[in-house]
Amino acid sequence: CVQRATRFINWILNHFDEKQLQSTGVLDIAGGQGSISVEFQLSPKRIPCTVIDPRAFTFTTKQQCHFNYQLDHPSLYPSPPVWPRQLQILFLDDFLEHPEHLKLWNSVSLVIGMHPDEATERIIQFALKYKKDFAVLPCCVFPNQFPHRKTADGRQVKYYEDFCDYLQDLDPEKAIKRDTLNIPGRNIILWKRYN
Repeated sequence: CVQRATRFINWILNHFDEKQLQSTGVLDIAGGQGSISVEFQLSPKRIPCTVIDPRAFTFTTKQQCHFNYQLDHPSLYPSPPVWPRQLQILFLDDFLEHPEHLKLWNSVSLVIGMHPDEATERIIQFALKYKKDFAVLPCCVFPNQFPHRKTADGRQVKYYEDFCDYLQDLDPEKAIKRDTLNIPGRNIILWKRYN
């Protein structure tokens, strides 16, 4: 899991402006245990992150040791370490109707989701609507839960490749790009940069 997080972070830093991320931060939707956000914030780059996920963080022993090492050796790092912020909620359709959530959404420059399950389509829809940079690795298709999803030729979306095509087709500009992350399993990144 940490190797997947590291590879996704490296991919993000190769495709989005690092200085902008450092000043505005990242919103990690359905971020689970926060492995991506913890790694972003404990790296020397100190990219601030907020995780949206109903599950509470459980920091690994390795993460805790790394955090404590940085506290004990402040001269080696640009600033003291900080754990990611977390909102223990689901990312639902009404998320942006709450003023504090809208403020958070508007403050970050990038929205990410690594295997965000049911939140995948919503992340892309919101990012397109509000012209927010995003990078998402779709995972589960959930054809029974989302029978409205149709391929360009009218078939119900039941398979991973069809799901990725469907998500790309959500953009009326047809500008969502597709890349592959060097990890096992579901490794397609769908992303768009507005700046």
